[in-house]
Amino acid sequence: MPSHHIVEELAFREAKLSLLVVELLQGEPDGLIGLPLVKRAESRRYTVEFSCVGHFKVGPEPFANISSNAIKEADFLYREPESQYLQDLRDSVSTFPMTRPWPANPVVRHYIVYAENFVLEVLAAVEPSVQEVVNA
Repeated sequence: MPSHHIVEELAFREAKLSLLVVELLQGEPDGLIGLPLVKRAESRRYTVEFSCVGHFKVGPEPFANISSNAIKEADFLYREPESQYLQDLRDSVSTFPMTRPWPANPVVRHYIVYAENFVLEVLAAVEPSVQEVVNA
């Protein structure tokens, strides 16, 4: 079964973007749509951290545009090697003054977090960290 996720939390502060992504699992029949996808106690949860973010945008899932060249980094995370979004903003992102400090010789990349509730596109100079949250 393909995996489905939602972004449950999103925070942006000082050029760092933090997300909590939750896996959706098959729910109980509801009499309307069959077996809905729902968040359950056994759903896997992930923290995703982007640092050195120069720009990001949020859009509705039906309008997501992930190319056939996209590289899958995780079940919900993709990297677009080239995109119009990256081409349009690459130069301005690398000089954006609020996103300092940058790594030496930054390479800005376009990442896409694909979720059922929305799609998040991020231009960042550092590869994101994805960690599964382990319940204690």
